[in-house]
Amino acid sequence: MRYLLMILLSFSAMVSMGSKPLELIDSLKVELVNSKSNERVKILLNISEAYRFVNISESYKYGNLALDEVEKINDSLQKAKVLKSMAISSYIDGKYNIAIEFTYKALNIFSQLADKEGVAACYNNIGLFYEEKGEADSALKYYKKSFYYEKLRGDKLGMAYYYLTIGNAFYYKDELINALDNYFKGLKLMQEINNDDGIARFYNVIGVIYEDSKKYEKALEYYSKAEEIFIKQGNEEVLGSIYMNMGELYSMQSKKYKLAQDYFNKALSIKEAHGDKTGIALAYNNLGYLFGYMEDYKTAIKYLNKSYIRYLEVDSKKGLVMVEYNLGLIYNELDKADSSIKYLQKSLNLVNEYGFDDFKMPVYEELLKIYSIKKPEKDLFKKHFDSYISYKNSVIDKLRLSKLREVEFKYDADKIVQDTNKLMQENREKDQLIYQLKMWFMVLGGVLIFIFLIYLFFFKNKT
Repeated sequence: MRYLLMILLSFSAMVSMGSKPLELIDSLKVELVNSKSNERVKILLNISEAYRFVNISESYKYGNLALDEVEKINDSLQKAKVLKSMAISSYIDGKYNIAIEFTYKALNIFSQLADKEGVAACYNNIGLFYEEKGEADSALKYYKKSFYYEKLRGDKLGMAYYYLTIGNAFYYKDELINALDNYFKGLKLMQEINNDDGIARFYNVIGVIYEDSKKYEKALEYYSKAEEIFIKQGNEEVLGSIYMNMGELYSMQSKKYKLAQDYFNKALSIKEAHGDKTGIALAYNNLGYLFGYMEDYKTAIKYLNKSYIRYLEVDSKKGLVMVEYNLGLIYNELDKADSSIKYLQKSLNLVNEYGFDDFKMPVYEELLKIYSIKKPEKDLFKKHFDSYISYKNSVIDKLRLSKLREVEFKYDADKIVQDTNKLMQENREKDQLIYQLKMWFMVLGGVLIFIFLIYLFFFKNKT
């Protein structure tokens, strides 16, 4: 599973604390002692956010203190901001339902205050939380609401992030064409506002689409572009996601298992350092299937079980589908058909319940192999075969690869038009400059002639 970069709009201090959060926390605590009542909420909130990747319990503690303080001063806007921040802390802690509850409370206040920026951010974040829970249709609904308010505000950055998040939702629904179309739209907006961080994020997700479409060189090209930007920025947290994708690329395409393992371990170290529970679960999953490719099944099962436990903790249905499928593959390789069927069937149940179409065909294919060869079951084979053929025909109707090229061409065509317009404008500016220079030369020539005539006139009078 590739790692898409999800965006939480309006993170306040999460990244700004830099590489020394404890030093920031100490200075904020000193500032808190001497603060006035109207300043205490902001300082408490900053401390809460600084603790997110250091000590989540302390993060909650100071978040609750900020809530208590804001009640004393009766500041609705500050209360909404604190609630939204508490939601983000809960999300990072893998508590998605609590995150949704906090965000709804913040959303109600922002709506009452007619704060479009706050409303847009809340809708976006709720969409992200539902996406992490594996509820793609709910995620899309909230992303669209967020985009409506970003458009009202004319905020290109917010609109670009909308295209990223809704593209991710389409990706998880296995609608790669819609995903890519949204990614290119977002990339164009980021390029218009010269936002390098955003450009790099879109490079990453476009790389994901190319990898899924088996255009591996193109995928590596985009991953490398993203990596270069994030290294320059020193954005280690996001680099972990890029390394995860590069590890998968090397394990799936070029069979460079040692290189893939190095990238997965680099990603795991970064995710652990930042307390990213979902990222840790994904890294364990990826190491698990990598050892499966290397036929070290004992180590593969160990990593997959670690991943399974962590996905249960964060209630990620998408993650559970993926790990159960991979465990099914491993047990099938070990000729343990019953265990394989158990995990594959659990994976298929979640696929059908939550609409994770990208796993549907692989699960059917594995079940068909088992019921036709290792544990022949005529009725079960026919049942899964009919479902497989039905879904395969619907996939064929999508004409994925031909449309992928069409979307890319549309983006390139827009760029050509953009470049042509820019060139025409430059030519007009050059023509205007030439005209202005000609006029200046004419004036200057006239002045010189006038001076020369005056000189002759006075010279003749003297003689």
